[in-house]
Order: sequence, then C-alpha cells, then structure tokens
Amino acid sequence: HETNPKTNTRVAKVSFHEAKLKAILDKLLKQTTVAPTPTIVNNGVVIQQGENGWQAKDSHSLAYILKALIRRQTNVSIPGEVKIPLVAVSPSVIDQAPSISAPAPVTQMGTGGVHLTFDDGPGAHTEQVLDVLSRYNVHATFYVIGRNVQRYPGTMQRIKNEGHTIGNHTFTHADLTVLSEAGVRQELASTQAAIEQACGVTPSAFRPPYGAENGIVRSIAASMGMSVDLWSVDPNDWAAPGSSEITQRVLATTRPGAVVLLHVLNQQTVDALPSIIEGIRAQGYTL
Repeated sequence: HETNPKTNTRVAKVSFHEAKLKAILDKLLKQTTVAPTPTIVNNGVVIQQGENGWQAKDSHSLAYILKALIRRQTNVSIPGEVKIPLVAVSPSVIDQAPSISAPAPVTQMGTGGVHLTFDDGPGAHTEQVLDVLSRYNVHATFYVIGRNVQRYPGTMQRIKNEGHTIGNHTFTHADLTVLSEAGVRQELASTQAAIEQACGVTPSAFRPPYGAENGIVRSIAASMGMSVDLWSVDPNDWAAPGSSEITQRVLATTRPGAVVLLHVLNQQTVDALPSIIEGIRAQGYTL
C-alpha cells in the first residue's frame, strides 16, 4: 500500500497474475482469523467457507471477496473504483454454490408490472438511455452515485424533468458493510446533498452497491428516510456480454413484479434496451 498525501489515507494497489488468483484467495482465507459471513451479491453466494473452500459466482464477486479479505487482514480499504484483473470462475465452482434466493425487492410493483432500474450513473451513456425510455414512454428508477451527480448536473435535471425516480447509490460506490457507521452515513448523506443540489430531489430510496447490506446499513438508511431497494433480475450487463445476451437474460428471468437491474456503463446496455422493452411488453407485462 501507499499513503495518499492529499487525504493522508492508505490505499492498497493490487495486481495479480490471473493463474495465481485462486491460490492467493485460498491463502488469505486460511489466514483469516474470523470466518467471513456468507454474503449475497448478484443473486448468488459471494463467499462460502466449508469443505470445498471458497465459492464465487463471477469476477465481480471475486473482486468483492478480495477487497473484503484484504481489509480484514490489513485494515486497508480498497477504493471502489480500483479495477482488479480477475480470472473467470469455472462452471463447476458456480454449480457447487448453495442455492439461496435473492432478497425480495423493497420496490413492489402491481400484478404483471415490471420495473426497470439503472445503476451507477449519471454518465456518458445516461442520455442515450433516457432517449430510449422517452421513445417508448417508459419511466424507470436511476440509482445514482454522488460523485457522478456532481459531474453531470444537467443529466440529473433531465432525469427529474422526464418523470423518472431518483435513488441514492452512495457517493463512491462503496461496500457499506465494511465501513464504520460514520462512514455509511457519510456515503449516504453526501449523495443526498449532491442530488438535492443538482436537481432539487431528496431521494426516499437507496440501493446498496453490490447488494451488500446488513442491519446497520438498513437502520441508518431508515433513519435518513430511505428504503433499501434491491432487485430480482440481474443480467450482469456491466460485464458487457453482448447486447443480445443481455436481452435474453432479462427476458428469460422476468416475472410479474420483477425489478430489473441494469447499468449505464456501456453501449451494449443502450443497444439492448429497445429489445428488452419490446420483449417485456410482448410477454404481457406493463412497464
């Protein structure tokens, strides 16, 4: 790690040879003095200790595990924006993971209704997403990151003006379960303030990054007047698997009352959105 002279904080810089990633994680797990609690992210078990060792669903989950373990071992937090090269998890590992249902989303839709949600904006692709939603007369919820809100105040105003709902998605896309109570409050309060300044909206809903939440996070959010909103359909579009694959994943798993998790991070999501909307409506659901 190294010390950031501007903030006087320690920042870990991590890089790995992909073939050695599993061995490194196994070693960290064996050295961990307190067994990590199984955590749910993206509808799957992120980490589970047992006879088969650790289990993970995808590279996003591996990043989550690695950051949590490094913090546990060194008390050094890795910023959410750090990108870590990761090796894909084999299907056999995924198949071994216990089957655990995702928490029911707080946002409840009417019978047959499906709700589209977009995380991690505003950003370079948000205006295109808004164009598509406007063309199809669809309203959605945007869970926005505070530091991005400060960069795109005009986009925030457009989201509000076009009748979409705005939710809090923390200021730095932090895993709130590894922060102190003061840290959780700071992430949420700073984002509320940024949104209010940009477009005059005070969100009443909050979506935790990675779906990582616990009793402390829920309690703090409630004390600030916010519900905790999760999701029921996750096509992992952030990983850019291809626009047709994103569409297929959404349509194959959408059910009445579904809350669809999408992101404004790449062009593939934008390209998939028209067929997602058309496909959901063709299945008889309202948006």
